[in-house]
Amino acid sequence: MPDLRGTGRSAAREDIASYHCDRAVDDMDALREHLGLERTDLLAHSACTNLPLLYTERHPAHVGRLGPITPSVVAVGVTTTGDVRRETARLRRGEAWFPVAYAALESMVSGRATTDSRQEIAPFRYGRWDETAQTHHAAGSAQRNGEAAAVFGAEGVFAPDATRTAPAVFGQPVLLLAGKVDPTSPPPAAAETARLFPRAEPVVQPAPVTFRGSTTPTVSRPPLRPSRGERARPWRPSAPGRGCPPGPSAPGGCTHEASAGAFTGRSHRRARYCRGVRRRPLPPPHTIGRTSTRELRQG
Repeated sequence: MPDLRGTGRSAAREDIASYHCDRAVDDMDALREHLGLERTDLLAHSACTNLPLLYTERHPAHVGRLGPITPSVVAVGVTTTGDVRRETARLRRGEAWFPVAYAALESMVSGRATTDSRQEIAPFRYGRWDETAQTHHAAGSAQRNGEAAAVFGAEGVFAPDATRTAPAVFGQPVLLLAGKVDPTSPPPAAAETARLFPRAEPVVQPAPVTFRGSTTPTVSRPPLRPSRGERARPWRPSAPGRGCPPGPSAPGGCTHEASAGAFTGRSHRRARYCRGVRRRPLPPPHTIGRTSTRELRQG
C-alpha cells in the first residue's frame, strides 16, 4: 500500500497543489511500472476511492479489478443528500453517544459545522465506540495531514462529466462495499456508483465498514469474481509452503517461508504462491508503503 504525497514515509510538499487527487494518478502508474505489472487490482477506502476511478479513466488497460470500500465517489458526480445521511444515522439512535454525534452530523449536513464536528461524528465510523475504538481514532487524528486532506479533492480537481464515461466501458469485476449504518458512505451511494459499471456488485454489511471495531461480529466478505481467463479459486487456509517453489531455507517449502516477515500467518496463506498458482517472482527491492521487499525477505 503506497503512502500518498505528504503521508507516511512520503515527504511533505511546499506546493500544496501536489496533494490533489489527480496528481496521485501519475504516481500510481509510476509505481505499477516500477513493479513490472501490466495490470493491477485496485483497492481503496473512503475519499481515496476517487483515485482508482481517475486511474481507470486514464489507464483502463492497466486495471484488473476494483474494490471501493465505503466509497466517497465525488469523481463521478455521486453525491449523498443530507436526508439520506440523517436516515442512515438514526439507525443507531439507541447508542449512548448518539445525541452528541447526531447533533454534529446535523450541523455538518446543514452547513453549520464547527471545528469539533468532525471529531464528534467519529462514533458513526466504528462498529462499537469502546476504549479500543477511541484509542484508534485518537491515533489516526494525530497522524492525519490536515493540509493534504483539505486540498485532496479541491475545486477543479474532478471533472465528473468526463470521468463518468470510464465505468461504462470498464469490463472487469467491481465490488463496492458499504455499511448499512454508515452515514459517511450510505448504501444508496454505493448502489448508484455500481450502476455506472457493467460488472459491479454492491455489497452492504450490517455494521459500519469504515472501522468495524474489534468487538463487531464478523460478517461474510464475498470475493471478487475472477477476471476473464482467470480460473476461480476460493481462498482456504493452507499449510505454509504447499504448492510453492522450493526455498533454500526450507527444502520443499516456499521462497518466503516463516522467516519472511509479512508473508507469514494469514497474509502468507493468502499469497498466490502458497495456493499453488504460478506467478512471477517478487520484483527487485522497492519501497512501497512503510516497508520494502528486501525487509520482507529478511523479516
